[in-house]
Amino acid sequence: MNETREIRLKRLIYQASYTGMKETDLLLGHFAVPDGASMLAVAAQLLDGHHLVYVARDDSRMMAMRDALAMQCPYAALRLFPAWDCLPFDRLSPQGALIGQRVETLAWLSEEQDKADTGSAADAADKAGARQDAGSIVLTTVNAILQRVPPASYFRDRSRVLKAGDATGPARLAEFLSMQGYLR
Repeated sequence: MNETREIRLKRLIYQASYTGMKETDLLLGHFAVPDGASMLAVAAQLLDGHHLVYVARDDSRMMAMRDALAMQCPYAALRLFPAWDCLPFDRLSPQGALIGQRVETLAWLSEEQDKADTGSAADAADKAGARQDAGSIVLTTVNAILQRVPPASYFRDRSRVLKAGDATGPARLAEFLSMQGYLR
């Protein structure tokens, strides 16, 4: 194995460990499969209950995969992780919707990792609106997977779930939001 391939494999294993995947899950990969056939291969893996990361060549192929999987595997949890639409030190900021998608996916991955650590996978499937035996997939692009992300603990420490009948009062909520950098 040459050095660059070994480094890429180690990077994939590290990024997969961020999502709570095992190293053996990476061996389920499908490489150099034609676009139409890759959708069927990934759908078969999802229907078997696997948790996958699909890296598309570009945004249009990522969206085509999302559309195909939404029809073929309606119970699977699909998450998008798009690349930034600007360069570092660019004058323009990234689009708000794009930032929202990335943060939502990273927070979901962090939550799923916590669920896997505590052993409540059935609760995670119920909350995601997915069947327990259905798989999950993160759809991303080559550019997006190469960009840096914050550690999983970042989202654990900075999120709060509010439910109907919760005892959290307005003062506690305002205090939490001000600790996160929001201004009144």
